Amino acid sequence: MPITLTPLRTRLLLATSLAALLASGSGAMAQTDCALVGGEIPADCPRPDAGDAVAIPAAPNTEFDDGAVAAEAAEGFLISIDGEPVSGDLRIEDEVRAVDTQLERANVQVRFDGLGATPRLSLEALGPREERLRPGDTVTVQSRMNYPAFVERGEIRVIDLGAPSGPRTLLTAEIAPGGQTAFAVPEGENVVVVHRVYDARGRFDETAPLSLNRPSDDYDDAVDPDLVAEEGRDDAIRRRIPVNGGAVTVSGTQVRPGAQVFVMGEEIATDASGAFVVERILPKGEHAVPVNVEGAGEHLHVERDITIPASEWFYVATADLTFGRRFGDDVEEESYSRGRLAFYAKGKTATGWTITGSADTREEDLDELFDDFDKKDPRSLLDRFDSDDAYPTFGDDSTIVEDAPTAGRFYLRAEKNGSHLQWGTYRNEVSGTQYLRNERTLYGLQGVYRSPATTERGESRVEATLYAAQPDSLPGRDVFLGTGGSIYFLQRQDISDGSETVSVEVRDRDTGRVIERRTLVYGRDYDINYIQGVVTLSSPLSSSAGGGTVVTDPA
Repeated sequence: MPITLTPLRTRLLLATSLAALLASGSGAMAQTDCALVGGEIPADCPRPDAGDAVAIPAAPNTEFDDGAVAAEAAEGFLISIDGEPVSGDLRIEDEVRAVDTQLERANVQVRFDGLGATPRLSLEALGPREERLRPGDTVTVQSRMNYPAFVERGEIRVIDLGAPSGPRTLLTAEIAPGGQTAFAVPEGENVVVVHRVYDARGRFDETAPLSLNRPSDDYDDAVDPDLVAEEGRDDAIRRRIPVNGGAVTVSGTQVRPGAQVFVMGEEIATDASGAFVVERILPKGEHAVPVNVEGAGEHLHVERDITIPASEWFYVATADLTFGRRFGDDVEEESYSRGRLAFYAKGKTATGWTITGSADTREEDLDELFDDFDKKDPRSLLDRFDSDDAYPTFGDDSTIVEDAPTAGRFYLRAEKNGSHLQWGTYRNEVSGTQYLRNERTLYGLQGVYRSPATTERGESRVEATLYAAQPDSLPGRDVFLGTGGSIYFLQRQDISDGSETVSVEVRDRDTGRVIERRTLVYGRDYDINYIQGVVTLSSPLSSSAGGGTVVTDPA
């Protein structure tokens, strides 16, 4: 698709000047009665403007010959049409092509995965998986995270959870985000290590405790050739650092044994086949992503320039309208019109807000399409069937993620830095106090505010929760006596998902005083059918307890 730029101004001036000349010549012919001979003016015909020279300024020629680019192109931009450069700095195209060629030869890919990345933080102990660490042993721990650009520093804390006076911090050591550190295991009854990372304002994220007194699956062999740098695991139990940016993923294959891979200054481990993958979340703006592979006869040094946008949106909508007319011998003639409108949208704004919205009117008559739009839809009960009970088959490894949970026709959620405002189905959790506890799944409006300022424990100094729900769900309490069985039927059905608290109590036969109370864990100690209101224990519940255990095993 070649483009030709024609110097119109130059030709227009030339045409005007020729017209003026012809006009002057016509005047001379009129004065001297010169007649055209063979369509030409005779040579002996006198003309008043004979001998006058006309100077016409010519602009620089910008017309390309056969699509060739002008030798002197402006720097800093490149214009291409259908992939072919036509103007600008060709060095930009050459640099991009050179980087692509080098990455392709090294089987390395650098791609931008969008703004919806999930922060990940974990801590791993490097060493034999089955060996029990003893006091005095040296252990090396590895920090793994995918958002070091938002972190100022990191540390590990060695804590004795079994200390007589309560959890006690035994050791604190600095560790670089994504780096390693070694320390000697101190004395203690139940020694664990946690990993914290801090941002510039002192807010921190913290991982779950990693035990050092017993073998764990979290141990990795430091010399294991199958060790991969990015496992995609997140062990954070407290998250207070706001992470707003886009994910950049760098992956490669066929790296020679013994070669070292560095991505954005970090050394990345490869597996036995020479493959690696690393994901990093970067803030908005322009970034350089350097990739280096050195050693074992390989030498690769490329730098990909990536721009992280300030905002990103994904949306889809559908409209289905049906118009018809019924008529016949046995049918009353009438016209009807039905329809359905639905949409889903999710994105991030330049100010850091994440907006998720959806609406589905369901198929209704057009004049009733928006009636009771904010009410709970009774048909949402069908959407709550457990997929494990229904055995759905998708034909592949696909999974369904409900990103807009709502029991009605409308969902909207706006969140930023741990605070959010939402209309839809939500789990309301009010806990942490001695006399007030409210954990229910509701449908309605919820607003949660968490102040950016935090305490020494990483909790918000100010936290407020406001919610309003339709009065179609009420709290209930059922008490059953142990019968030696495992199945118990609740008084009510259609229980709100995740709203239950199941506990087992041992009471004195005469006074009814509670001697022991234990809260059961869903999936491990019991299962529940929310639709039918049936609780199934993993082990039968005895009618009496004398051996110190509540739930007995018949085996």
